[in-house]
Amino acid sequence: MHYLIPAGLDIMNMFNHLPKELNHEKLLSIIDRILKEPLKIKDAEYLDDFVPLHSSTLRGITQQYRLYLDYLIEHGVLECDELYIPTQKSKGYRMHSRFNKMLAIFKLQENKKHLHCESLAIDKKVSGRNRKKYKHLFKWYEAEGLEIDSSAALDFIEDEYQRKLKDPSLFDKKTQDGTSFKCPLRQRNRAIAGTINILNKEQNASVDDNVRRLWSTLTHLPKQLKNYLSYEGKPLVSIDITNSQPYLASLLFNLGFWLNQDGYYNVQNIKNKRLNYSIHRNIDSILMYLYSHDYNLFFKYTQSVQSGKFYEAFGEQLRLKGINENYSRESLKIITYQVLFSSFNYIKKENKQNINAFKEVFPEVYSIFKLVKAENYNELAILLQYIESDLMLLKVTKRIAREKKHLPIFTIHDSIITLKGEEGYVKQIMEEELEKAIGLKPKIAVEYLHPTNIQFNDGMFYKDYLQANTPPNTNNKTNYMQSINTGNMAQNQALNDVFRGTNMVSSFRI
Repeated sequence: MHYLIPAGLDIMNMFNHLPKELNHEKLLSIIDRILKEPLKIKDAEYLDDFVPLHSSTLRGITQQYRLYLDYLIEHGVLECDELYIPTQKSKGYRMHSRFNKMLAIFKLQENKKHLHCESLAIDKKVSGRNRKKYKHLFKWYEAEGLEIDSSAALDFIEDEYQRKLKDPSLFDKKTQDGTSFKCPLRQRNRAIAGTINILNKEQNASVDDNVRRLWSTLTHLPKQLKNYLSYEGKPLVSIDITNSQPYLASLLFNLGFWLNQDGYYNVQNIKNKRLNYSIHRNIDSILMYLYSHDYNLFFKYTQSVQSGKFYEAFGEQLRLKGINENYSRESLKIITYQVLFSSFNYIKKENKQNINAFKEVFPEVYSIFKLVKAENYNELAILLQYIESDLMLLKVTKRIAREKKHLPIFTIHDSIITLKGEEGYVKQIMEEELEKAIGLKPKIAVEYLHPTNIQFNDGMFYKDYLQANTPPNTNNKTNYMQSINTGNMAQNQALNDVFRGTNMVSSFRI
């Protein structure tokens, strides 16, 4: 098993002085859990980095978790905020402030009889009802055939991180506001955690109760790292809906959706109390608007989403209207996400121009979105994600599972990953089921997952970077793994940090 630990932790010394009643693996599991918890949610932040941990989470590791926490606090590895509010907040834990936020990986090899063998393919919190309902998807996580070239993936993660340290202009913007930036160190740590989870077969698949999205280690894995995946050594392919959220939103301009007419996906299919309440409150004003506006007014929008070139068409319409801002495809995507997911009542000053640009090009679409958001601006995002989940998890993949029950399928929201060679079949099923539900044939993109496809965020191919930056006759250029066999500690030397060749990676904090 591989575990995350803080870089600089003298794990070897800790093991040598560990009391007999404590177990190496369980100690590492608690450290690993505290480090991974804040990385689960994209761009999540915790006050002072303290991570609230419920006792049930720690009992999954050991019933004696309190002994381990006390030991780690006493020896200056952990800090606790000592803030417990019954039914509201669990105590928070973080790595001691003497550590920087750089993470390292530790490989522990133990006698199998001592190993904690509980399967982590499916999250323990998944109800029996959902286990049965999504069995056609969960079974592929339980099969443990998904693999990752961890050594190559970790090399890419570190190279990408180092490029950003050298050139801050390469920092990624946050998608929904387009003005603030993601923390490169947090991105690095999150990518490492995802890689290690797949290596350990810790998929932690679950379905949330809100919009029914299926979440797993795979859904959290950065896009470029998917090129290092395989299934039992076989190459994979990704099939996804192009501009999926704008495409799914086109259903909202169809009267049949709101009037429960047969033939299309409609509001009767939605089994979410919050959404049902919101729809009931807003439906009269939405129907009044649709009755008074010809469907052809939405043609410009529906045509562009159906072509798969929505963002390009959006940019062209801006130019035709004399709005001469130099919008890139990425910035047009950010604008669209701001329209879909942001409040129209409290628009940030820096976003107002962007939202007005969308309104200028698609005024009727903007009006429908505004009516759907009338009660709560989150309702549009929740509605679209619910529709996406319902169609992908219970229509498309269930049909695939019926027709080809031996075909591995993994979903990442609007996309399906499966074996190379099956992309034509999966693409056809997605097109047929989505057109039947939405009324428009989607544009489906096929991407063959392979390391040669990997690019940095500025478009540079990683293979070109390696060719330019790897000295001749250099092998195994990165040594990330701290490794120890507890049956023979004296013959192993633990590393105390993450090294590239002979150079220690510099620490970085934001």
